[in-house]
Amino acid sequence: MIFDSSIKFFITKLLGLWLFNKVHDINSGYLIKSIIVRILEISVIILKIYYLCVTNENKRSIILQIIFTINTVTNHFINLIHVYSQYRYRNLWKLLILYKTRKTKFSDLVLILNFLLLLTATVGSSINLKINFNSNHLVMVIVDLLASQIIHFSSNLTMYQFCVFMENLIINLQEMNKEMKLIKKQLHLKLYVQLLIRKHNEIINQARIVNNVFSLHNLLLGISSTTGFIANLYHVCITIDRFDAVVLFTLIVRILFIVYYLGNIQVVVFCCEKFGNQIDLFNDRLCRLTTERAFQGNQEDNDLQFYASQKRNVKFSAAGYFSLGYPLITTIIGSTITLVVIVVQFTF
Repeated sequence: MIFDSSIKFFITKLLGLWLFNKVHDINSGYLIKSIIVRILEISVIILKIYYLCVTNENKRSIILQIIFTINTVTNHFINLIHVYSQYRYRNLWKLLILYKTRKTKFSDLVLILNFLLLLTATVGSSINLKINFNSNHLVMVIVDLLASQIIHFSSNLTMYQFCVFMENLIINLQEMNKEMKLIKKQLHLKLYVQLLIRKHNEIINQARIVNNVFSLHNLLLGISSTTGFIANLYHVCITIDRFDAVVLFTLIVRILFIVYYLGNIQVVVFCCEKFGNQIDLFNDRLCRLTTERAFQGNQEDNDLQFYASQKRNVKFSAAGYFSLGYPLITTIIGSTITLVVIVVQFTF
């Protein structure tokens, strides 16, 4: 089972992000609940657009609200695509669920930290609205804020599922690499090496399934992280024209949101990079093993040498638009800062 605790499973079902029953088939009740929740999310988006149309705020505030609305719409599509992926690729999801056999601690920690960070930033933002916002629409704005953050947390749960599958594969790879290191001292264990190669091949296939079913999700997550970073960085820039206790509180809240949005894509990239590093380590040790066996006169290792020469790995991408690696983080940060500087120049 993908969920290590009943609480996470209950919350995921409550937010309509899980469609499978105990025998890993689509549950019609879960599917209906998911559709209802997605309709409620659309209602929140319509509320945001309505408020955007009736508000009489200045140009800078309108630009800010537009970016935040785009971010909420993106997170809604993450949840929608996630449910569609489970329904459309149910057989692939079943393979992933059955292969998940390890208890995942890193993914749980990330989910808890994301929840605490999002909760703290949301409470701070609500307090900030009460201090600064003088309008008849204050209640609607706070309700809209809280509903939007629930949508964002829902997208966090979809990211959590990706991290769980990836961490499960990484744990298996780490154990295989330890075993390969021990085999190095006993070069005669060819049959055991072949067994590890089969496991390695199975993990590669599982990783490709993860990449396929979460491809569009990761694309939208990259867009969500970028737009969230843009919105909060722009908010910081238009706020620091004066400095007092209220502004300082606003800056702290915005910085928390920046850490949250960048942290989301950072976690996904970290999992992909760590998986790739473990795969490369296995390939390197296998190559060294076959070379040492060849030097000792073993002439019947054509199968091992062939597999080692392939250097099989998985390059994770966001629907093919960009690779999920550390350069993506620097690209997002650099592009966002450039864009915000340009927008700020046209709004002051």
